[in-house]
Amino acid sequence: MKNKKAGSALGAGAVENMKKVEPTITVKAFQNYPEAFIALDQGLIDAIGTDITILASLRASAKNPKDYVLLKEAVYGGGHYCIAVRENDSKWRDAVNHALHDMWRDGTWAKAYDKWIGAGSRLNLGKDEIDFKMYIWD
Repeated sequence: MKNKKAGSALGAGAVENMKKVEPTITVKAFQNYPEAFIALDQGLIDAIGTDITILASLRASAKNPKDYVLLKEAVYGGGHYCIAVRENDSKWRDAVNHALHDMWRDGTWAKAYDKWIGAGSRLNLGKDEIDFKMYIWD
């Protein structure tokens, strides 16, 4: 990305992180990811930095999805998708944790993944592509 132009959404960690990784990059913050994708499609920027599920969704919505590749080699965000609950609401936290455990054990999570994210779905992402790990905190 040396001397290239990239975009992301306002407030996204990628806006700041891309400059840290490649100081010569020009980063433009767009109102949202679809606006950044339009700029990419029009050749106004060379890349978009965000997480792979957002990029896969943008690609899937493109007129010619095969014109776009998702590169996992560069990591600009570093965050995880999480579920947050109020600090002192252990009853709700436990209910969420148990539901996630049950979904993981009985295969519900895998079925939902295959339907909405996995190979053959609209996003067409393998589990290895998203580095999925399930963490349960007490």
